[in-house]
Amino acid sequence: MINSNKNKPNEALSKTGNKGCEQAMEWLLAHADELESGSSSQSSATPVTQNTEGASQTEDKSEASTADGAEAKSIKCEDCGKLFQTQVEIEFHAAKSGHSNFSESTEEKKPLTEEEKAEKLKKVEDMLKQKRREREEKEKLEALEREKNRIKAGKEMIEAKKRSFNELLQIRLTNGQALTQTFGIKEPLSAVRVFVELNRTDGDAPFTFMTTFPKKIFKPEDNDLPLDSLGLVPSAVLIVTKTIPV
Repeated sequence: MINSNKNKPNEALSKTGNKGCEQAMEWLLAHADELESGSSSQSSATPVTQNTEGASQTEDKSEASTADGAEAKSIKCEDCGKLFQTQVEIEFHAAKSGHSNFSESTEEKKPLTEEEKAEKLKKVEDMLKQKRREREEKEKLEALEREKNRIKAGKEMIEAKKRSFNELLQIRLTNGQALTQTFGIKEPLSAVRVFVELNRTDGDAPFTFMTTFPKKIFKPEDNDLPLDSLGLVPSAVLIVTKTIPV
């Protein structure tokens, strides 16, 4: 007779902390004999009244018989051909495979030997270990990606701060050559003059600065003003022009 105890899946899930079908199946396989013996004892201990005995026997005979009158010894999955002995096995197979076509069969499912049980348990354990390794590997990759993003964001923030406190000046000399240097936005224009005097290649004639966009000629009193107040941020092109003697 087919065991239709539907409490076993719930019990297995409860015993394994509701961690999934795989662990519940592992628990069921490990306690298969215990569950079956407990179910049989409970069934035999339940009294059947005289009024319902006939109906119960009729129902059992109906369920235990196939269309040609032979006794059903198992339930067969018509989708894959596997045989099952208990409702627990059927429900787990249906949940795991998505198969839904089952019928009674006269084929008898042989009980698992201790070696077969051990082999099946090992397969379940190997599958769980593989899934755990895959999950850990995925978590490592995700953590690595988060760290890369954190480092990238930190660098971008540092660069943004640098840009907010520094500016890049391109200085065109009178001979057509150019000097490039980064200055703090609060440095005075005189710091740029010193840099040009130390690095120029167009002689040592007196000079002044000017810009073309917008056009502006800087006066001696501008030398003490910070670059940001002179409109030379975040970048600018300064043109060196010879000072015309008055």
